[in-house]
Amino acid sequence: MPRAVLFEHAHDRAQIERWLECLGLSKDWYELELDARAESISGGEARRLTLLRLLNRPGEFNFFDEPTAGLDAGSAERTWDLLFETFQGKGLICVTHDQSALSRFDRVITLSEGRIISQARTKIAQNTEPAGAPHTLWERL
Repeated sequence: MPRAVLFEHAHDRAQIERWLECLGLSKDWYELELDARAESISGGEARRLTLLRLLNRPGEFNFFDEPTAGLDAGSAERTWDLLFETFQGKGLICVTHDQSALSRFDRVITLSEGRIISQARTKIAQNTEPAGAPHTLWERL
C-alpha cells in the first residue's frame, strides 16, 4: 500500500489533502508510491512530507528541528501557520534560524556554541499569560 510509507495510521483523506495544499504539495503525493518520486524529491519536499506524517499523528509534546529550512518565504509562512494551528494546546518546541517566526512563540531561547546566551518571553506570552505563570520554558512543561 503506497500510503503506508506516509500514513501508517488511520487518517482522514480530506484532511490530508488540505494539509498537502497548505504545504504546497500536490494532491498526487497521496496517490503515488514514494518510490516513484524518491529519486527526484527535493530537500524541501522531504521536509514537508515528514511534517505531514507528524501532523497526522501529533503527540502531547512535539519537537521540530528547522521545520522551514529550505522553504521559500511563502511556504515557510504556511508551514508555521499549519504547525501552530495543529499543535495548539500541545507542547511545541522548534529549533529554527527563521527570525520571522520568533514572535509566534511564548518563549525564545538563543543558543551559541551549545550554551544559552539569552531567553525572553515574547509579547504574545506577556499579554496572554496570567500573573504568576511560570517564567521559563522548562517550568512550563
